[in-house]
Amino acid sequence: MPLKRVTVSVETEDLAVLRAAAARSGTTVSALVRDAVHLAAMSSRTWDEPFFSATYTPVAEAADAPGPGQSAVPGGTTQRVG
Repeated sequence: MPLKRVTVSVETEDLAVLRAAAARSGTTVSALVRDAVHLAAMSSRTWDEPFFSATYTPVAEAADAPGPGQSAVPGGTTQRVG
């Protein structure tokens, strides 16, 4: 993905910490900042549908949910341990 150049102002102490972290990890300050920006962008992202909408059915709505000792796989068996 192509990168766009931006200017970011940071405090002197924060820049020193970033430089030290980059040196320890063998990467660049720019890479650390890109990762931080990506995490910030993803943490504030909103989705059009709930995360589990396609794969998760709440227990209250699962009328056919297997009970204790029953297998969730048709024809399968459940073994209790202990």
